Amino acid sequence: MKAIDHFPSTHLDNGSESLVMPIIRRHETLTITHRELLQCLRSLEEEVEQGQPQLLIMKQEHSIKTLMANKELSELQSELETLRETNKQAEVNLLLEQDLSRQKVEEEGRLLMAINNLAEQCYLSTYGPLENMNTLTMMDMVKEYILDKADTERRVRRPMESGSAMTSRTAPTDRRESKTVKHKLKVQVKSVERVRQ
Repeated sequence: MKAIDHFPSTHLDNGSESLVMPIIRRHETLTITHRELLQCLRSLEEEVEQGQPQLLIMKQEHSIKTLMANKELSELQSELETLRETNKQAEVNLLLEQDLSRQKVEEEGRLLMAINNLAEQCYLSTYGPLENMNTLTMMDMVKEYILDKADTERRVRRPMESGSAMTSRTAPTDRRESKTVKHKLKVQVKSVERVRQ
């Protein structure tokens, strides 16, 4: 406008004002926009400054949470290792128990076969059929059979020991037979005692 004031009046008549006024209006618009942008920039700077402490707090919280998560992860990993070791030990123990139980079953099977064999050899008809007997009944029958045999042997020995008349030739044979019977009875008694245990 000052520049226009210095122009000669003849120049204004040529339409120079119509050329200058849009530039001036454009300048005013740009000036207003510049002010508004500066205000916006200041408000944004204030928001950024206000947000900085919150950002720091969030960063600290994040690092704390990260440390806690790492610590928990480490504890869980050590717990997992412990559980794996416990699991391995349990598997070993299970295999040992299975092996022991297999051996136990085999041993029980052999034991039952031995009892059945003894029951067949020492069968007494007063106990009924052998197929209907349970294991304890069989063992009682074997025990009674052996005690009966031992009692019979004792009865046979008494007259021999009391000095009954016997020839010297038959005496050693009888002694040998007596020893053989005695030995067999001892073996059977031991077998029954083992079975009973």
